[in-house]
Amino acid sequence: MASTHPDISIDSTASSKSTLHLPSMKSRKSLEEESPVLKVTLTEEKLTFRDYLVDKKVKAILENLMRTKPFQHFMEYIKLDVAEKFIPMSVPDCVLVAFEKMLCLYQMTYTVIERESKDSGILVKPVEKKADIMYTMGILLLEFTKFPSSLYEKLKIMKLTFSGKVEMLSPSKISTFVRKYYNWNFMLEEHQTPSEIRKHFYYTLWFNILRELDDFMEHWMKLYPNEKPQINTEVIVIPMSHIKDGIKAPCYAIMDQFEIFAGLVENPREVFKSKDEYIVRRARLIKKALESFDPEGINEFWWAERMKNKLY
Repeated sequence: MASTHPDISIDSTASSKSTLHLPSMKSRKSLEEESPVLKVTLTEEKLTFRDYLVDKKVKAILENLMRTKPFQHFMEYIKLDVAEKFIPMSVPDCVLVAFEKMLCLYQMTYTVIERESKDSGILVKPVEKKADIMYTMGILLLEFTKFPSSLYEKLKIMKLTFSGKVEMLSPSKISTFVRKYYNWNFMLEEHQTPSEIRKHFYYTLWFNILRELDDFMEHWMKLYPNEKPQINTEVIVIPMSHIKDGIKAPCYAIMDQFEIFAGLVENPREVFKSKDEYIVRRARLIKKALESFDPEGINEFWWAERMKNKLY
């Protein structure tokens, strides 16, 4: 990878050698005893050898990083959920090194927007502070490793983009704006705190999974009560991978999916214990869709990790 802090280049690749640390795995019986609410369907699918090695190497990179004093100090400020400008320290260089190694293993690159541009009624502003890029990378490093590499491989993610902000110049361009907004674009002016960056990552991930689920919206809309929400009745066109003209979806339905998906990643036990039966039914639909889309990676062991309810 050609970039070194603080002068971050446009595209990046890197190589790494890491010591592998294999996590212990629980049996199906112990999993069900610990999580009576969330029942997991076992699958015959197995991770490919390559995916297995990638996941172990990525976890080793993160484990080694978290042993360093600079990153441990950095983590304390992340937990305070404040923007980069409010932390009295520079983001350690080891964050960039680890982030680039991770992307290399995932076969991804990144680009930094350095000039303002307008296209199809969308304004993209450049990055103004290099420190914000490093801060966002530190958060994303922690979030990317929560998911199996098989999921990213199925989504065919090639490149991440770091920009200042993405703005819609015309209301008629809302569908174009949404595609740009969730096209692995991380906007440093708009998402500054760890919780904001984390949430945007979850939303982006789900939006791109949704594009692969041809009949999901049809099933989803059936789970609403007869009286649908009257808030935010705007409709957007979701560009589907296998449907030429995409599908239309009300914005409130997409936002509901975002919130439930994020909840399932952060605390699935709490979501499935909700007293709102509609939330539980929608969560089950998303869970089923995830397992169907990536049966190799989203399996009983992945859910067991999420059930531990650990932020990092």
